[in-house]
Amino acid sequence: MKDYYRTLEVHPKATTQEIKKAYRKLAVKYHPDKSNYEDADRLFAAINEAYRTLSDPDKRFVYDTALMNREPTLPESRNQANEQGNRPQNKTRTQRRYATSKPSTRELILPYVNYMRMAPFFYLFFCLLLVVDKVMPLETYQETAPQARYDFRGRLEFQANGNTLRMSNGKKISISLDDRIYLMDHPELITLRTFFFEKFVSAQTSNGNGHRISPYTSIYTNMVYLPISLLLLSLVQLYPKWRPEQLLNLSLITLFIFGMSLYSLFV
Repeated sequence: MKDYYRTLEVHPKATTQEIKKAYRKLAVKYHPDKSNYEDADRLFAAINEAYRTLSDPDKRFVYDTALMNREPTLPESRNQANEQGNRPQNKTRTQRRYATSKPSTRELILPYVNYMRMAPFFYLFFCLLLVVDKVMPLETYQETAPQARYDFRGRLEFQANGNTLRMSNGKKISISLDDRIYLMDHPELITLRTFFFEKFVSAQTSNGNGHRISPYTSIYTNMVYLPISLLLLSLVQLYPKWRPEQLLNLSLITLFIFGMSLYSLFV
């Protein structure tokens, strides 16, 4: 098996930039049109072959795995001597390097690269659902807000948790304190919700005075930057030439934005 690292004169743990630098140096040195070496054609072809393998992260991972697991090649006479003397064969220099080193970050990430490249399609589908949910006709609900009451100390008490008001049908809407006070005298509401996710969009009292209640927070209003960021990050993550380390960082950021979007949608 050819030792591409020895061909390019780099260490097996060399970075992509170090490999590229070594390749350019050797390509200039052994280029058939510029070099005076007799074996310039063969050396130049070997350098190109090594660079094509080591510059591609997936090919390099497969090559490194095969390089670490290969058996040492010894002359036939020496193999016979080892068999007769029952002595273990010596390991190659490359095997000794890998035997004492821990797996690199790249080696730990590469098995999950395909999953990280597929994730953006799921995020884009989620963004498409949000767009469809936003443009679909809204559903109308006739609901009743819970009546406020006074406790034994004379303080105003709502059936609510913070800015979230639980309606008589069990659903929750997020409104401001002023709107909750207004609902003391006008509990009957006509609410508008989205078609797919039934996200509260707005409400209006049914007494005809035109008082409009808007959500305190919503993924379709003041939290709209979350799905927009998710869309942009997903498109960036589709770029095919990201290194595994860069792809991992992008995937973690995108996953965090996706989790925040889900929280804003359903909570």
